[in-house]
Amino acid sequence: YEMLRSLVGSEMCIRDRMKRFLPIFFFVFATIGQTEAAWDAGSFFSCNAINPKPEVIIKSSYGRLVHDLSKSKAEINAIHNKNPHVKEPRNTVVGLASFRMPTRIKVSGQRRKINETYSCILPTKVEIEIGLNDPVIYVAKEYPRQSCGFSQVIRHEQTHQRINLLTLEYFMPIFDKALRKAIYDVRAVKVYTKDNNNFKKGLSKLNEYYYARLTPILEEFEKARAKEQQKLDNITSYRRDWEICNEFEKEHPEKKIPYKI
Repeated sequence: YEMLRSLVGSEMCIRDRMKRFLPIFFFVFATIGQTEAAWDAGSFFSCNAINPKPEVIIKSSYGRLVHDLSKSKAEINAIHNKNPHVKEPRNTVVGLASFRMPTRIKVSGQRRKINETYSCILPTKVEIEIGLNDPVIYVAKEYPRQSCGFSQVIRHEQTHQRINLLTLEYFMPIFDKALRKAIYDVRAVKVYTKDNNNFKKGLSKLNEYYYARLTPILEEFEKARAKEQQKLDNITSYRRDWEICNEFEKEHPEKKIPYKI
C-alpha cells in the first residue's frame, strides 16, 4: 500500500511539472517555427511569379555580297578548309560561297528587391541578331573571265548564297518562337541582394539560358542549310555543268578559251 501511494505521488508530481513546462516549450517551439517561416519565405520565393513582359526584338541581316576573283585555286582551298559553314565534296575547290554567322543576344533588365537577402533580376528588353555576315563568292583566278567554265562556277556559287539566304528567312520565325518561349519559361533570375555584382550576374544567367534554348535551333538551321546545299553539290550537278560548257564550246568553237585548272 505504501508503495502504491509513492507511485501515485510521483505520477502527480510529474504531471504538475509538465503543466508548468509545456507552455514554455510550446512558446519556444512556436517562436522558432515563426523565425524559420520568415527566413524560408525569401528562399522559396520564385521570381517566375513576376511576369516582366520584356520587349523582344529579333533582327536578321544579310551582308553585302562580294565577288572576289583575285584568289588562286590554292588560296580558295585554304579558305574552304578554315570555314566551318562551307564544305565542298570535291577534293579541289575552284569556287566557293563563304559567310560568317555570328549570333548576338543582348539583355537589358531591372532589379526588384524581395527582401534583405534576395532580389529578382527581370528582363526589360531582349534583342537577338542572327545574320549571314560577310558573304563572299570566290572563283579561282585561273579561270579566264570570258570562259564558259567561269560563268558556270560563278552561277553555281551564287545559287549557294541564295540557298543560305532563303534558309535563314525560313528559320527566322522559328528563332522568334524559341526565344519568346524561353523568356516565358524563365521570366527572371533570383540573386543575393547584398551581392554588388548581382545585377550583372542575373543578366548573364538570362543570356546564357536564352543561348541554351536557341543553340538546338541554330543546329537545326545548319543541318537544313547543309542538306539543301548538298542537292547542288553532287556529281550529277558537276557533270551537268561540265556538259553544258562542253556542248556550248562544240557549237561555238570560236568562243572556246583554253585554260588549265
